[in-house]
Parts: sequence; structure tokens; C-alpha cells
Amino acid sequence: MPRLDPGIRSVPAGFRMDRRIKSGDDDIKCGNWGRQEMFLIRCPWCGERDVSDFSYGGEAHIARPTDSETMSDSAWAEFVFLRSNPKGVHAERWNHQAGCRRWFNILRNTATDDILAVYKMGESPPEVTANLPATPSGEAAIGSGNDAAKILGPDETGGATAGK
Repeated sequence: MPRLDPGIRSVPAGFRMDRRIKSGDDDIKCGNWGRQEMFLIRCPWCGERDVSDFSYGGEAHIARPTDSETMSDSAWAEFVFLRSNPKGVHAERWNHQAGCRRWFNILRNTATDDILAVYKMGESPPEVTANLPATPSGEAAIGSGNDAAKILGPDETGGATAGK
């Protein structure tokens, strides 16, 4: 365990109390040791701030149905609950709740947490490229690769045919 300054009564913000395992002469690191890097988000109006200043607002560019009163329960449930969950570039809405309180969009690489672009609501997402890390154990490049756990929409069969 790291030793804290005797004058410090609590653990400083961003400091994790992780453990190390001794293996002969080598230290094997378990988790992050010491101070963590801050996860910064750049607000289009206020500049870079720590992620704790923001709240996540879900997937971006989802239009609310105009005829929600006439929608079936399954169609409404699909709108409310089903979202894409890609491994790679994902458009997200964020709110700067501890700052200007404005909404904006982010393009984030979900595999690496890299923020690729920040743009204001109503603007089109910019073209970006992202480097996806190699997937372990041969899993699919996008998604979990577990087709048995996939949720299908009402009009999807998932490869099943009638009579099976």
C-alpha cells in the first residue's frame, strides 16, 4: 500500500489504494498504482473539464417518434430500450451539468475511451477514424460475438427459418 503523508487525513481525489503482488524480484501491478489520469471532456462552450462535471445523456441522433400515441407496445419498447452498443465509434449526448448546463454530442471510441470529436447539438457528426484494438480470444470485431444472447427486433428472425 502506498504511504500517505501523515498530514493527509483522507485519500486525495483520484488516488486508488491498489495492491501489488510480489513475484520473486518483480512487482506485478494489479490495477492502477498511484494517481489516475483524469478523464477530460471538452465542452464546446467552456473548454476541458473533468468527466465528473458532465452527465451522460445516451445515444445521440435518436429522434423521438411523432406518433407515440399510436405506436404498439413493442415498437415503443424498442424506441425506449434498444440502442446500438458498438465496439468502436459511437455518437453520445452529454450535458455539462456543473458548468454551462448545455447539451452537446461526442464521438467516442468505446473500445479505448478516446474522444474523437465534440460537436454542438444540431450539427452533423464529423468524419473520424478510430483504431480498434485487437480483440482477445477471437471475438467478433464489433459486438460481443455471442449471437445466443442477441436481442432481436419484432421483424428479425436471427437466421431461424419457419418450421424449426
